[in-house]
Amino acid sequence: MTLGEKLRKLRLSAQLSTRSIEDVLKMGYGNLSRYERDLVQPTFKSVVKISRFYNIDIRDLAKCTLGE
Repeated sequence: MTLGEKLRKLRLSAQLSTRSIEDVLKMGYGNLSRYERDLVQPTFKSVVKISRFYNIDIRDLAKCTLGE
């Protein structure tokens, strides 16, 4: 599973829109959507914010980024 697929799965399971998450995390408009589509990789700072938002271990997201 790619990082984008993982992010999309987390968002959909929480029944949230990309915009609502971007607002809470103070991310630029469309960033999360680009992450979910694997068009760009998030910065480390963004990965930390996202992991805290979903209350998951950052290593779970890192595994996706590293392809493990």
